[in-house]
Amino acid sequence: MWRAAQILRGSLSLLMERIRQALARSPFRARFRLDAAARVYIAQHGMETIRRHAADFVHLRLAPAVPPNDGKQTPMRGHPVFMAQHACACCCRSCLLKWHGFPMGRALTEAEQAYIVSFLMQWIESQLTTPCAPPAHSKNPRTEPVQGVFDFGESPKYEAVRGQHQNPSSSAAGAGAGAAGAAASGDG
Repeated sequence: MWRAAQILRGSLSLLMERIRQALARSPFRARFRLDAAARVYIAQHGMETIRRHAADFVHLRLAPAVPPNDGKQTPMRGHPVFMAQHACACCCRSCLLKWHGFPMGRALTEAEQAYIVSFLMQWIESQLTTPCAPPAHSKNPRTEPVQGVFDFGESPKYEAVRGQHQNPSSSAAGAGAGAAGAAASGDG
């Protein structure tokens, strides 16, 4: 782990490079990329505005000794700086301690805040020189879009559903009969 005290010894660029290399080896941190929407946002607002946003986010969400909602204060998406904060491990005080050596329980100095903003902006600028990230694809089969016919197996419980799905005209008839049957039985 590298300590923030190294900043004072004039090895800021070496420190930042070592941290960047370590972050690149982290599967979680390395997965963050600026997508097309973030690039459009940056193009519309300009880098100076993005830098001001980064400074505001760091000042309000990270600089206090005990930030409100620490560990959950940085959304995963929605602003290029949020993506940069996660990619650079500048998203909460725990990550700042682990990756950058900034102690918890005390407010960040202006120099520490400037270091964080600089680190975030360097990441954003480096992302703008690389190709746009492809759309994210879920590896969770429950969230993948379902294609084709549902396979309910051979259970008689699902025979009606399978029949309706395979023959759309029978589903309308089945729905009408079901509604008529429910009305006749007094269940409707």
